Amino acid sequence: VSLGVLLVALVHTILHWDWTTDTLRRFAGRLSVASRWNLVIDGVLFVSLMVCMLSGIMVSRHVLIAFGLFAPGYFVWNPLHSISATVLLAAVIVHLAMHWKWIAVAVRSRVIDPIRGRVGTDAGEASEDTVREAS
Repeated sequence: VSLGVLLVALVHTILHWDWTTDTLRRFAGRLSVASRWNLVIDGVLFVSLMVCMLSGIMVSRHVLIAFGLFAPGYFVWNPLHSISATVLLAAVIVHLAMHWKWIAVAVRSRVIDPIRGRVGTDAGEASEDTVREAS
């Protein structure tokens, strides 16, 4: 599961890399409160994801054994994994809440509107996409 989450996080980070670098450069200077909080939440997301993944590997009885390794200190890794997973989940919820308007607009414009455009056409009318594909 953590590798899937890591892949999603990496793709998301790459897609928004320009915003991240620009915001980091302006963090100490002129920056809106929302952007500053967004960057803080993103930092919490990154750190909690890395700690959760590392502690998950250290807790796992299957991953390390597959490489012939054993990690002592289960009593440390297990609580650390639980705490970091809780922080990660809370940060994801806050992140989604902060960007809810953007998410709703993106889903509407990239998913719902194109579906309605194809389904909403009458049988006798050709949609713009159909006309373009035919030519």
